[in-house]
Amino acid sequence: MIFKSNYFVLKLGWTGTLCQIPVNACSSNPCLNSGICTQINGNSYNCTCPAAWTGTNCELNVNECQVLSQPCQNSAICQDRIGSYNCICLPGYTGTFCQTMINYCLSSPCLNGGSCQQTSANFWTCACPLGYNGLRLFHL
Repeated sequence: MIFKSNYFVLKLGWTGTLCQIPVNACSSNPCLNSGICTQINGNSYNCTCPAAWTGTNCELNVNECQVLSQPCQNSAICQDRIGSYNCICLPGYTGTFCQTMINYCLSSPCLNGGSCQQTSANFWTCACPLGYNGLRLFHL
């Protein structure tokens, strides 16, 4: 496009009193969040965004929970962070992705020779030997 300004004809993509200086579209640092600006065709630019960012000017945080199709397991809540995510596990689960059920029987919670049986992610029971009763097997 050509614009008339005073007595000079200005051509888009050029600046200066004699239109002798090419416009640098990257000079205003349009790319955010450490994005890299590359000038294209005179007054256009393109931003190359770091992995955690997207958008024309790298202004949008990538939601890893959506991109990775909800990576958390066992009904855990996926919490998006800048450049990563965090899984908030429901009680009874652990691990980066909440993939491991906590085995409460490993701590040997049953007393007096009782046998621990995990019934679900949050619950365990003790099989009591004769003469003992209760959650942790106390003498009758």
